[in-house]
Amino acid sequence: MRRQSVRIELDFYLLAIKLDYDKDKNFGQTTFVHTDAFVYLDQPGDFLQRDIQHQMPGYHILIDAGLFRKIAKKYSFTYYNNHEGLFITKEEQQIITDLFKKALNEFEGNEHFSKGIVIHYASFILSYIQKFYSRQFDTREELYNTTVGDFYKNLEAFYDDEQNALKVPSVSYFSDMANLSPNYFGDLIKHYTGRSPQEHSLPVI
Repeated sequence: MRRQSVRIELDFYLLAIKLDYDKDKNFGQTTFVHTDAFVYLDQPGDFLQRDIQHQMPGYHILIDAGLFRKIAKKYSFTYYNNHEGLFITKEEQQIITDLFKKALNEFEGNEHFSKGIVIHYASFILSYIQKFYSRQFDTREELYNTTVGDFYKNLEAFYDDEQNALKVPSVSYFSDMANLSPNYFGDLIKHYTGRSPQEHSLPVI
């Protein structure tokens, strides 16, 4: 049975892991990754609308923006787009699920549960997400080597235009051509080359 909801704007953080997801939906899956679970973080200002064929099992934590904003902003992946999801292995799934379960146990099993403890578990989850994104970059090497190669070509083409001689290209200039968010693109380039897109532009200037 299809489940639909109205479109709403979030004023809180939604940290979630989905298991046995609907593979008909486009969450960023590629031919290089085949998993049944993914994790994501929606943040204040994001719009949320559900349209799914079946309910996906999993866990989620809803956190007040004021309590979690400073922690979440430390991680560049919080600015990734929805189609740049993190798909996790069975071993990673166990680690993440265990942290969600511990947060749930603290919330449900303690009459005077500690917000601080739940937030610490959420913070641990973010740390693991950052680590697992690095692994995901490695497993998509064939795909992303092409992205890096295209970046170098586009950078060279930018400065081949005399009108751009004194200009500094933005990260979004290149990320838009790669159909990626600026943060995901920047992290990808730095992961494979050791330098950010901005640092690559400096020698050209």
